[in-house]
Amino acid sequence: MRPHFPDFCGCEVCREDALVYTLNRIPARYVSSTTGSAVTEVTLEKEQSRAAIEVSMMDGLRKISLAPRCGRTRPAKQS
Repeated sequence: MRPHFPDFCGCEVCREDALVYTLNRIPARYVSSTTGSAVTEVTLEKEQSRAAIEVSMMDGLRKISLAPRCGRTRPAKQS
C-alpha cells in the first residue's frame, strides 16, 4: 500500500506508528492452538476481513503522513 501514499515517510518510527494505529483499530485474533490458527487464517482470507484491515491501514498511513513523529516535515504541495 505504501506506493499509494507518497507523502508517507517510511522510516522505522512512521512504519511502526502506522502498524500500531491499524492494530489498535481491528479486532484481536489471538490463538493458542494449530486448530485456532487455521480458523484465523481462513477468516483473514475473507475479502471483508482483509478490506477492514486495509481500510484501517490506509487511514493510518494518511494520518501518520500528516503528522509524523519522526520530525520529518511534509513536502510542500506542488502547484
